[in-house]
Amino acid sequence: MSKEPDGMMSQQSPTNPLPKRQHYVPRLLLRCFCPQGSDRLWVFDKQTDREWEQAIREIGHEKYFNEVPLGDSWFASYEDRFQYIESHFASVLAKLNADTPVHALTVTERAWLCYFTAVQHLRTPAFFAWNKQLNEVIGGLLPPGETSQAIEEQVGPLTDAAAKRQSLHSAFQLAEEISRALAAKVWILHEAYPNRSFYVSDAPVVLHNGIKDETRSAIGFAVPGIEIYMPISAALLVGAYCPILVKELEEAEPFRTVLKTGERIRCDPPNMDFYNSLQVANAERFVYSRNRDFDLARRILEQHPHLRKPRRVGSNMTRETGDGIT
Repeated sequence: MSKEPDGMMSQQSPTNPLPKRQHYVPRLLLRCFCPQGSDRLWVFDKQTDREWEQAIREIGHEKYFNEVPLGDSWFASYEDRFQYIESHFASVLAKLNADTPVHALTVTERAWLCYFTAVQHLRTPAFFAWNKQLNEVIGGLLPPGETSQAIEEQVGPLTDAAAKRQSLHSAFQLAEEISRALAAKVWILHEAYPNRSFYVSDAPVVLHNGIKDETRSAIGFAVPGIEIYMPISAALLVGAYCPILVKELEEAEPFRTVLKTGERIRCDPPNMDFYNSLQVANAERFVYSRNRDFDLARRILEQHPHLRKPRRVGSNMTRETGDGIT
């Protein structure tokens, strides 16, 4: 993987304005879900049950999302760094969507797959809000008056600007560690069932673990039994599996053949419901689809209304275990 540009961010002034529309789900990914010849997707708001069709340039973004103020007139922007990562991942994404198995990627391409997946997990509103709340929870656990000022300044309540600055900065540090964990996983491509399509959400990278542990959270990129999923088009999803699971998967078809040949695994309808349910459960708010097919999302939210609220520290059920609900 080639070296990233020096520096964590670029500085922008009023004389060198930033683009207002800054995506946290990049358009190169969203474009893979659009019908051929179109740049539009259907959007479902899980908080209001509204749905509408919209151009991808208008979704998966917030105004000046990737920048933080440095004063009254100056801003620090991480936008260039995200664009750099996206530009290197673009060829990998194109290869995967053109029938190239993951094992046929070069070492560098696999590294970019891992790094993009890690960064995509960390660059969303869901991560920013989760990180802000985690900081507050840790701060609340510290004994009052018994903690050094330096530590107190690092934890506790944060302003939105401070939380964003901390999250953006830590995203790149955490991405390197997460990438190493992802590199140790077994990657498998999953193909959508005929006439079905994968959802993608405003938090595309989702985690699931069927191994329960009462002593710690079941969710984490290096936790035994973890499964990581990211849809890369309406027809394809990449899954990264803990090696412990792979030993079990080798005992059953069709995984045995897939692991030997590197072919895609064809999802059946229950598989589709499971993977799409993970997108619904872990979305901060919005779920996107090629088609106007949100019946599954509505059914999940009707049965489990707590999923309308975004994932936060200490929340239970799907938000703690990562389990899909169907």
